Amino acid sequence: MTVQFDSDSVPDSFDSADFAGAGQFHFRVSALDEGVPSENQSMKVTSEVIGGAPASELGKIHIEYFNHPKADQDPEKKKNTAKRQLIFAIACGVTTEEEIEAARQQGKGPQVDFNLCVDRHFCGELQTEEYQGKVRQKLGYRIFGVRSEQAKGIKLNEVELAKQGDSAADPFDGADSVF
Repeated sequence: MTVQFDSDSVPDSFDSADFAGAGQFHFRVSALDEGVPSENQSMKVTSEVIGGAPASELGKIHIEYFNHPKADQDPEKKKNTAKRQLIFAIACGVTTEEEIEAARQQGKGPQVDFNLCVDRHFCGELQTEEYQGKVRQKLGYRIFGVRSEQAKGIKLNEVELAKQGDSAADPFDGADSVF
C-alpha cells in the first residue's frame, strides 16, 4: 500500500523525542491538540519539564492524553473524565474551582478553552504505569497549579515563571463571565 503524506505532516527531524521519566515536575505546556470528541479522539497535551526532580529530566517532554466525556458513558466515569480535564484547566489557570461551581449553581456546565493552556505552567507527578504490555509515564490526577499547596515540594523554575508573567493570554480579559 502506498501512503501519500501531506507536505505539512513531514517532521523537521527524525530524532526520537526525549521523554521524561518518573518524578515530580514543573511543566510548561508547549502544544495542545483538543481532538474531536465526537470522533472519540483524546485531547493531547505536550509539555516540557522545566523544573523539579530528578534534574536529569529537565528539558525532556511528556505527552498526556485526556479523554473527553461521552454522552453514553457511565455517569460516574463521565464525571471522572471531566474532573481530570478540569483539574488540568485549573492547574494551568484558565478557570477556577469557583467559576466551575458558579456554573453548576446556574445549572450550566463550565466552558473551557483549553488552547489557552499553551505556554502556561503546571506541576505534576509522573508515575510509571504498565498498559497493554508497554511501560509509560502518566500524570493521572496528580496535576496541580504551580502555587498550590501540592506543589510546595517541587523545585519550580522561577526564571521561566517570571518570563511567563503576563505573556500568556488572559482567559478572562474583557469578559464578564466565561459562562
